[in-house]
Amino acid sequence: MADPSAIVMAVLQGVPGLTGGVYDGQVPDTIPTTGQGKFVKPYAVLWAGTGDDIPAERDLTRLSAADVLDWRPQVTVVGPSGAVCRDGARAVLAALRNLHVGGGWLIPDADHNRQLSPIPDNTVTPVRMFMPLRFRLVTTQ
Repeated sequence: MADPSAIVMAVLQGVPGLTGGVYDGQVPDTIPTTGQGKFVKPYAVLWAGTGDDIPAERDLTRLSAADVLDWRPQVTVVGPSGAVCRDGARAVLAALRNLHVGGGWLIPDADHNRQLSPIPDNTVTPVRMFMPLRFRLVTTQ
């Protein structure tokens, strides 16, 4: 199976409105801005590990299953305001919801994502709002 991170990154790079870029775990010190540097352009960051099998669903040998993947990435959407951040989050959710990856589908974490609101980050310049979205992929590759 192809690397699920690469698949998600490719889809995120096609999301309209993420004019500040799409990053894999590390945001550069300098990011695209507008208004003489007063506002960040909307961007997204993928935070993803390698995933693993599902221990509770192993066969009688109790050995790790090489053909099962439980992968739980997070995509943080960032924007200059709450409204722009929410718009970006809606676009990312629409792009990634039920994305076919290997032998499974990437689904949003319904419990985590249900009541999210943009969170201000006043520790950086320019200030920005961010919203972390969580997803889950279970596949038999």
